[in-house]
Amino acid sequence: MLHHLFVNTNIESETIEVEKGISLFIFRLGDGKPHVFVISGIHGNEQTGVYVAENLIEKLSKTELFGSITIVPVANPPAFRCKSRNSPMDGLDMNRVFPGNREGTVTERLAAEIWEQAIQADYIIDLHSCEEECIPYVLALHREFSYVKSLAYKVGIPYVIESTGTRGQLFVEASREGIPAIIIEMGGKCSVDLQSAVRVRDSLLNFLTSLGIIQGYELESKPEFYGRIVEIRAPTDGLFIPKSFCGSEISEESPIGEIKNKNNITSPLNGLLVYIKKVMYVFKGEKIAGIATKLKH
Repeated sequence: MLHHLFVNTNIESETIEVEKGISLFIFRLGDGKPHVFVISGIHGNEQTGVYVAENLIEKLSKTELFGSITIVPVANPPAFRCKSRNSPMDGLDMNRVFPGNREGTVTERLAAEIWEQAIQADYIIDLHSCEEECIPYVLALHREFSYVKSLAYKVGIPYVIESTGTRGQLFVEASREGIPAIIIEMGGKCSVDLQSAVRVRDSLLNFLTSLGIIQGYELESKPEFYGRIVEIRAPTDGLFIPKSFCGSEISEESPIGEIKNKNNITSPLNGLLVYIKKVMYVFKGEKIAGIATKLKH
């Protein structure tokens, strides 16, 4: 389906068949350095990133480029078709198996193909969606690697959160290989968050402008850097009702939400409310919100 969206534009495309009926579609625009690699759809139920990737291909196909961009809109076709995080072929989470294995399962072979493409780039940007309502934010090893922090700054998403560095993730493994790599998280789970998509697309165009690959996009943005996310979990079963909005700066003991007729939930620290669940029934111990503390410069 995706392969035929851009056949009439000036784009080089490659189809890699990993297994019968499972193909990876790769789109290349421009030539030479700098070279940016953009990927989405590693998790099949995260659709906003796929929308952003397609939108980028369409827009950049009509733009003069002074460098090159490789875009993989759907990294995990089996999971995408099932709208699931993990692959229905082998049950694996692709973002835990990089750099992959050419002799392994379908997910491991897909990851190996993607890894070989990605490590040829100067920069890697991996598009994802939060499970809850969330603001667009960058997830990065920005305190560990200065070149990663520099990339996060150039992209210009207002919030940059420190990653836990879980191994097997594309951006983590690439960062450890010396390639500047980040994740951009957006809203949209089995749906497209258009507001997040537009904001992230424009930030990526601004990033390409900062590299000199394209001209004409300049956004004023000075991102703030934060530590790791502290997860807030439901103290009991019940109907969760949020009392704060993602993107708000909250102080210790500020209300986050309530479990109807049971518990008020307050913040354990001062920080940025990165994500929060909608009104829904939750169970004791379930993640309902995440807060990150701003770092001192």
